[in-house]
Amino acid sequence: MVTTARVTEIETTAGTARAHVYEVPEGVPRGTLALTHGAGAGINSWDLQLLAGNLPQRGVEVVLFEQPWAFEGKSVAPAKSKLDAAFRESVTWLRRSGEALRHLIVGGRSSGARTACRTVGDLEVDGVLCLAFPLHTPGKPNVDRSDELASAAENHLVTVIQGDRDPFGTPVELIEATGEHGVSVDVLGLPWADHSMQIKKKAPLTQEEIGLYLSEAAWNTVIWRRTPMHSIAGFAQNSAALRLQSLRRWSVSGNARLLGDVG
Repeated sequence: MVTTARVTEIETTAGTARAHVYEVPEGVPRGTLALTHGAGAGINSWDLQLLAGNLPQRGVEVVLFEQPWAFEGKSVAPAKSKLDAAFRESVTWLRRSGEALRHLIVGGRSSGARTACRTVGDLEVDGVLCLAFPLHTPGKPNVDRSDELASAAENHLVTVIQGDRDPFGTPVELIEATGEHGVSVDVLGLPWADHSMQIKKKAPLTQEEIGLYLSEAAWNTVIWRRTPMHSIAGFAQNSAALRLQSLRRWSVSGNARLLGDVG
């Protein structure tokens, strides 16, 4: 269940943004995950709300940045220069406010992931987490945005969590595209999931199990600044459905490893 967020308005050169801070219930956070939204449901998208509800219970503070255009109630996002400026200045505010003094991982979902990748070089952070990175527009694979991922991965650890059935780019497509740039990107595939991280009713997994895996992967990205195979493997062994359906993790080489095979 999502706890009530502490909301702060941030004045940026692109307008007023808002930081929705989901604090850990007790003690000092072990790390902070700061994410921004895409062009669809804003910060209310299923995956962002899932992480905001689950991670604080495990010692990770979650900050959801609401872009100025969304806060103002507009239906169309502005030019990427304004998106980048608002995110860059919001993360800078987060650091200067005394928050995120430990591990800070930034990222976002969909177009928000692109924003994080474009700006991470200007920020003092420990890594990037991308949810449903839009490698290309549906049906147009020639529109390749892998350069944004590659640029972020030059000096930062980058993790991408992508649905197997994402029309904006599958895990395999991401591996092939980033591999051409010669950079290392961890790509985690969610079986049967689409761009919204949702699965069809006929899938042999439940949405709850997809959510558990997503939360585990995000937690490890913050705490360990990568997704250790042994941790995800241990999680999969606790879920018969995930284990039997062979939830996979891809490397940049394109080789698939079954979680149950990891020692």
